[in-house]
Amino acid sequence: MTIQTISLSQLVPSKGNPRKLFDVASLEGLAASIRSDGLLQNLVVRPSRGKSFAIISGERRYRALKLLEERGELPEGFTVPVEVRASISKDDSLRLATVENLQRADLTPLEQTAALTKLVKDGEKLDDLAAQTGLSATTIKRRLALNALCKEARAALEAKAISLAQAEAMTLAPDDMQQDILQEIERGRDVCSPADIRSIVLDERPCVADARSGP
Repeated sequence: MTIQTISLSQLVPSKGNPRKLFDVASLEGLAASIRSDGLLQNLVVRPSRGKSFAIISGERRYRALKLLEERGELPEGFTVPVEVRASISKDDSLRLATVENLQRADLTPLEQTAALTKLVKDGEKLDDLAAQTGLSATTIKRRLALNALCKEARAALEAKAISLAQAEAMTLAPDDMQQDILQEIERGRDVCSPADIRSIVLDERPCVADARSGP
């Protein structure tokens, strides 16, 4: 690896970054920190097409710098210190970016699910993932279980219309039951706590959605 100073315009985000949502307030805070104290941690990159460099880790810092650039708060031709990993493969760079993002606390549960799922499919062992990310094996299993959510439940979780605990309980149900439970939550029913959902599914009791059709 080598340390180089390159133009901000030479940096390009990685398409494989598991982080899809970037909190605006968090970026604003990071931009203010960079404006005040400078860039305290180098970005890690790999050579890309032409004279550009793909970001392996540090996309939040890159986005914060772009905010400052758009506002005219950076000098013309601003340069960025980067750690260049020329020999790293595309797959390894994606893995490193994924692990780094998982070590942060602000990934959404579904972003964690997507990242962990990719690593598992690529052959990473559960114990190794726990060691690399700092997540417990139990947490990793619970995030992987979110793959069982129907698309409506995924959207509700992303929109924070349901809690993570409710979503985890809903993974035990088939899609049609998940949709019934969502309808009851939207109606403001007070019988759809995580414990209620697990009871409905595991005890095979009628969902409250079915009860509305009764006398």
